[in-house]
Amino acid sequence: MQEIKKRDIVLNVILSIVTFGIYGIYWAYTLATESSRADDENESTVVIVLLMLLVPFVGVYFCEKKLVSACEKIGMKHEDMSLILLLISILGFPIVGFIILQDTLNKIVDFNNENIKVETSSESDSQE
Repeated sequence: MQEIKKRDIVLNVILSIVTFGIYGIYWAYTLATESSRADDENESTVVIVLLMLLVPFVGVYFCEKKLVSACEKIGMKHEDMSLILLLISILGFPIVGFIILQDTLNKIVDFNNENIKVETSSESDSQE
């Protein structure tokens, strides 16, 4: 899996508000690329990025679908909330979808870091 950065959700929301949505565009881009690459790092991210930037409610839906698939691949429990995020975004609150997507990405990063620590400690125990 390609590197996914853990991002501060509150800071992203504040920057999106302070920059009148300009940072929100960058955040949408990073959510789309990292969601897509979390699922399949060899997959092109162009379509999901365009959806996220041009039709955010559809982009949020597909990003959540990608994250559900990524969580299944790594063995992490995650409930599919794609329809809920689609509805929330259609009602005019795509930033709520962004927050939930970023939270899921942060949980994936934490899950991977915990697994790396467990593998590293078990390797060092077996060498002794």
